[in-house]
Amino acid sequence: MIEVLYKKIILIILNLSIIYSIDNKSNIVNSILPIELSQNSFGIHVLYSNDFNSKTYFDHQSWLTENLVINNYISPSLDNSINISYGINLGYSTILEKKYLKNMIYIFGYHKHKYSIDKFKLSNFSIKPMIKINNQSWVSISIDYLFNNKESSEKKYFTFNYMQLLKKDYIVNFGFQFQKDDSKSYINYFIGLNYSL
Repeated sequence: MIEVLYKKIILIILNLSIIYSIDNKSNIVNSILPIELSQNSFGIHVLYSNDFNSKTYFDHQSWLTENLVINNYISPSLDNSINISYGINLGYSTILEKKYLKNMIYIFGYHKHKYSIDKFKLSNFSIKPMIKINNQSWVSISIDYLFNNKESSEKKYFTFNYMQLLKKDYIVNFGFQFQKDDSKSYINYFIGLNYSL
């Protein structure tokens, strides 16, 4: 019991030691882990945009059943003003039981950025296949379509995410996010650490 509390305190200290910087693009996080790696987890993700700004996301994930997952995040940015991004993703997983392709997750999400000039409110639909390399390593390739964004044009994301289990309770993941709207394309990079409960 004390060991679990100690690990949670270390994770909270790590979370509080991050320095935030502003990036006002409408970036979203869809960091669902496979149920085989973690049924419930807390995590931190840092997303680096193409103009070298960073944004930090704190997230929580819970598999409610073998097929139903909920994932939510919050991203405070502190500078001269307060900017908060948050979102929730609800996913349904079909179990495929192929050699490498284990799950196909269909995700609906809602995302909002408040208290800023560049605020946004949007929804997304994602298709996310989960590919098992071995018992500790997974890859996901996500195709995201963002809609209901009244402040800007519709966007499409393509995300590649590599996930690696470390020491039974920690999952490191990293990858890139290719983002395209009507006029521009961006590439964002991210790295994350999740603690499995």
